[in-house]
Amino acid sequence: MFPVGVGVLCGVAAAAVPFPAAEQWVPLARSQLPFEDPAGDQLVAPPDAGLDLVGDATTPALWWYADADTFFLRARVAAEPTTNALWAFP
Repeated sequence: MFPVGVGVLCGVAAAAVPFPAAEQWVPLARSQLPFEDPAGDQLVAPPDAGLDLVGDATTPALWWYADADTFFLRARVAAEPTTNALWAFP
C-alpha cells in the first residue's frame, strides 16, 4: 500500500500546501514536445467546454510542478470548469 493511501485510510490530517507560482509550472512533454489538444474534440454529451482540454505548442494543455514533498498536475480547459453541469462542484 502506498503511504498516501495509508494517510487517507487512517484519517491523518494533511497540511495545506501552497500553490506553485505561475513561473514554476513546467509544460508536460511527450517526445520532448508539449502536449497539444484541439478545442471542441471532447466526447461528452452535451458538449461541455469545462471538460475540454485545450493547448498548442505555445500554450500546452498539461503542466506539472514538483518539490521535495508535493507533485502537482495542471490542465488547461476551454471554459471555467467550476460552472459546468458535469462536475461535482456547485
